[in-house]
Amino acid sequence: MFPFPTRRPRSPGHRPWQFTLGLLALSLAVAPPSGAQEEPSSAQAESAGLTDSVLVPVVLEGVFPPGGRPRPSAPVAGSAYDAKLGAWSLGGNSDPNWPTNRAGFHPATRVIVETSPLRNMGTQGLTARAILAQARTQAYWPMRLCYEDALREQALESPGKTPERGESVLRLAVARSGKVTYARQLRSKLTKDAARCLRQAAYDLRFSPGPKRPVDVEFSVTLSPGDVGVPALPLSHDQAPAPLAETTRWFTEGLSGVRACFAEGLARDPQLWGRLELSVHSSATGLRFAEVTSSIGDKPLAFLDAQVVACTTSALAEKAKSDPLVEPWLAHSPLRVAYRLGNPVIANLQPVSDSE
Repeated sequence: MFPFPTRRPRSPGHRPWQFTLGLLALSLAVAPPSGAQEEPSSAQAESAGLTDSVLVPVVLEGVFPPGGRPRPSAPVAGSAYDAKLGAWSLGGNSDPNWPTNRAGFHPATRVIVETSPLRNMGTQGLTARAILAQARTQAYWPMRLCYEDALREQALESPGKTPERGESVLRLAVARSGKVTYARQLRSKLTKDAARCLRQAAYDLRFSPGPKRPVDVEFSVTLSPGDVGVPALPLSHDQAPAPLAETTRWFTEGLSGVRACFAEGLARDPQLWGRLELSVHSSATGLRFAEVTSSIGDKPLAFLDAQVVACTTSALAEKAKSDPLVEPWLAHSPLRVAYRLGNPVIANLQPVSDSE
């Protein structure tokens, strides 16, 4: 089990607005066939029943042009998806020291909001505790999105640099209507653009009921990157047109070969899981497949079993050699294809279907 403690005690009325993504359990337990003296081949694994889609879950995440990975267009949904993508890209195995196996693993951006009214608010109406609870509820996502944009800019300007924690402190003027009528930055450790974004987001806060008389509130937000960082945004559909539907259908039909390869990996490590992304190029001898390795922040990302990667690329290449259906979309390469292999029980994490 992988417990995920909360950051700190929450105030009454606090809603579960934080996006908390935790690895709760790895439910796979697939062992090599009894009495086996060597690791099974793909064919042996399939005949032994190890490639059953329940025991050996393999999902086609999508087929897309380079730089055009799937991502929801809405900002909040996109940010939440990026954290899930990071967890899958990092993957997991039976190594207790692997990041996703550590207690407290948290891939999403951390946001801590504190408030302090500059006068006594009493115990009725808009209390100090109510201000804190409402500020945390409303500010989390806007502040997180501001910070993640800043992290992406930093990654472009200083590739490989470890992202730093940032903090901003504002003074807010809250009118009797509950609206913020003024927000002044007192200090900030963020970039100018990020600090300006946070200040603008503060104007959108609304407190209910409004205070009996206007009140100034010191508002602080501390932000730090999650345990997998923030990936770069994908290209737009105009920049990276979607591949032909026949392409996705072809890779869907090839899932059995990928599943057989992953079954071999599970025979070596029953707790293996993760995301495998491949590049697809046409050549004089047919299609060529190779793993796409990348990084998020300072973390290199690659599937954790090189033999599964080699087996998968070989199986797809063999399928392409004997399949005339590849001809119509050969001209559309280079492409990327991504799979999610394994079945970690992850809160709010569902694989992306090829229809999304």
